[in-house]
Amino acid sequence: MGKGKAQSKAPQRTLGQRIVRDKWLLLIFLPAILNVLIFKYGPMFGLVIAFKDYRPLVGFAKSPWVGWANFQRMFDIPEFGKILWNSITLNIESLVFTFPVPIIFAILLNEMRGRKFKRVTQTIVYLPHFIAVVIVAGMVKEFLSPSSGFIAHMIARIGRMSTVPMLLTNPSASHAIIILTSLWQNFGWGTIIYLASLSSVDPQLYEAATIDGASRFQRVIHITLPALAPVISIELIMAVGGLMSTSFDLPFLLQNGENMDTMEVLSTYVYKQGIASYAPDYGYTTAVGLFDSVINFILLIFANSASRKISETSFF
Repeated sequence: MGKGKAQSKAPQRTLGQRIVRDKWLLLIFLPAILNVLIFKYGPMFGLVIAFKDYRPLVGFAKSPWVGWANFQRMFDIPEFGKILWNSITLNIESLVFTFPVPIIFAILLNEMRGRKFKRVTQTIVYLPHFIAVVIVAGMVKEFLSPSSGFIAHMIARIGRMSTVPMLLTNPSASHAIIILTSLWQNFGWGTIIYLASLSSVDPQLYEAATIDGASRFQRVIHITLPALAPVISIELIMAVGGLMSTSFDLPFLLQNGENMDTMEVLSTYVYKQGIASYAPDYGYTTAVGLFDSVINFILLIFANSASRKISETSFF
């Protein structure tokens, strides 16, 4: 039997032709692209302030250059070392205690059999994400109040304390309060991406494993976790890449005169020195922000390279 004629390959389209062909599809991404260009790349011109004694009345061009003086001042100020340490420790503690929780909860939800109970549970744990952080901080203050806070009174009863603990003014409890509050508000929302990944797993894999005698725990180890591994790697890279960027809201809203030694972090420090101060120092605070961004960039590159070597999953 003779061979049929080889089908001719379709001519490859150039980049311009593909753009014209998919112009309406690409138009969907236009708002996101403009958002990144305007609000992410546009303000990068202002980084020049970090190397100047910036004076708003004379503008960027006429403000005198000071070189690395703002960065040198950053390390000469004694309190900066303490603030940097607070930021690092709080972020590492948050990564250790909050990162695994959405993964574990997504696996538990995936193992639930009752659809109605599963949906109700998802709705309940998602709701705190939609509460404003200011309201959450007010709730925390009320719950931990030594006079009327039911959590503070419950801790006193469980610990058999003679007096109700003043947790909000206890510096050693400040990081735990922030981590637990952030975890309660966001862990349910964080499970969405993991549940979306698990929805693509072929149910026949679980059926085959069950027939082979695999227990539920073994199915999680050998099927569920490998399916989540790429997403976990990407999320971990992003978390490590933002290790220096402490959230501003909760530390600022829960600060007081008693816990300032552990609650003051880089984000709140920059706000106080660059905006809330009677004599704002824009050059110095821009230098602090640039230092923060450079460290995050280095951590991102390191985490991406490590992930690519270990799991072959990376951003680039």
